[in-house]
Amino acid sequence: MSSQISETHPKAQARSPWSVLAWILPLALLGAVVFVVLAALKNGPPPAPKLPETVGHAYPLTLTGADGRAVVIKAKPMRILPGNSGMADILAEMVEPERIVAVPFTVDQFAGALEFFRSHPEIKRFERFQAEQLLVLRPDLLLTNSFQEATTTSILEEHGIPVLKFDAFRSLDGIRGSILTVGRVVGEEERAARMVAEFDARLAAVEKAVAGRKKPRAMHYSRYEQGFAVGIGESQDE
Repeated sequence: MSSQISETHPKAQARSPWSVLAWILPLALLGAVVFVVLAALKNGPPPAPKLPETVGHAYPLTLTGADGRAVVIKAKPMRILPGNSGMADILAEMVEPERIVAVPFTVDQFAGALEFFRSHPEIKRFERFQAEQLLVLRPDLLLTNSFQEATTTSILEEHGIPVLKFDAFRSLDGIRGSILTVGRVVGEEERAARMVAEFDARLAAVEKAVAGRKKPRAMHYSRYEQGFAVGIGESQDE
């Protein structure tokens, strides 16, 4: 599933080929996640994720986020702030490091693009998703998800910072759509398309590798914060 965009302006300039993709947070352990895709008992498809809808192509861009609110991005973002490790992982393979104003400190613990962030200590880290910590960074775009603190995003919006909210990464189509939408927003559509193509190629390779094997029941557990297990309706269960 991907968001729709009406091409009323010329496309953004294409980027050069990119390095091997390091996956976003929900797929940090891609092999294990995809194995769950093949192994888990099916209980019906997950609900369709809400993705930002894009109107226009060059800047300014008008978008509708997962929260139903319109967001106007006046110019190509150059101080992008990912609100969580998942968004940081997408940006790590999509934009130059100097365009990422800061990332959550958790990228140094379990980000898919762990090596990228370790090799760029000059990118600032923030400890909490709180308005006080984020405003001083002076971002020109905040990318966040629906599970994050709404009060924080509201305060940033009151200070004139565009906040684009995505639904949680609950399906593989939702992940694809999020990557493509971020690519449109930051002006890197070609690179986003390559990321999705590589994503699908890896899934196909794993599916081929386990074809014909016995499908065990699996459990996905994360040590994030106090720890949690993923259930039905999430990308790990797809």
